[in-house]
Amino acid sequence: MFPDEAGNFLKEEDVKNFLEKALELSPDMPEALMQMGLRKRRGFFGFNDNEDEAKDWLSKAIQLKPDYAAAFNNRAMLFYHSTNEDRIDKDKVEKAKINCKNAVVDLTEALRIRSFDAIYHLNRGIFHLRLEEHKEAVEDFSGAINYASDVLKDKLKTDVLILNLRGKEYVELKEYRKAIEDFSETLRLRDNDLSSESKNSKPDYVDTLLMRGKAYHLAGEKDKAKADIEEYLNRIQKLGYDKGCAEEEIFKHIGVMPEDIL
Repeated sequence: MFPDEAGNFLKEEDVKNFLEKALELSPDMPEALMQMGLRKRRGFFGFNDNEDEAKDWLSKAIQLKPDYAAAFNNRAMLFYHSTNEDRIDKDKVEKAKINCKNAVVDLTEALRIRSFDAIYHLNRGIFHLRLEEHKEAVEDFSGAINYASDVLKDKLKTDVLILNLRGKEYVELKEYRKAIEDFSETLRLRDNDLSSESKNSKPDYVDTLLMRGKAYHLAGEKDKAKADIEEYLNRIQKLGYDKGCAEEEIFKHIGVMPEDIL
């Protein structure tokens, strides 16, 4: 929903009426076309959640305003949920790959227009990650960290999120020391974030302990790997999860049984 001049949120029906009126008066208004596209995608106004129709609206906005960075970004993000689902379905893996590549093209165009936009770097980094383009993902996650404003960092906890993502990509690149540094900073920031709150108020970054343990293990620092895996198991049990499932996660991520580390 949109806020009005007094800061009150408008009903979606009112937004629909405003957009339809705007397009009636000016059928070639890129901003209104983009907003209609976003609402087609989200299923507002009673529309079906229609990705293809949403893409048509956004593409028309881009055609009319070729430097519309937000429209390029939003068209790219149409593929986010579908590619997540398609990667699981083996019959749709190739389609997901094509969609990810198309998203990277759109986000590259958005960044050509607004090169210092942290969100565009983050979004493109996620698609590079899905394409297993680890070097490119690291570069974009670094850009997202560098360009994020203080407001954005506070609102989205971008440092925690992106450092964690970048750390995983460093592991894929076998740059274990850099991965360890990112995971350690993630945990430091996360612990500070929780210091004045209930630790049950937000999800704990227990998986970061597991990933740092993996990085230590692969770097040959066995004692530090053991300490992280032990702490991971302790936190998992405190959160009420089954120890057996946690041990399966350790094997899945690290490739060795917990007893071979502990």
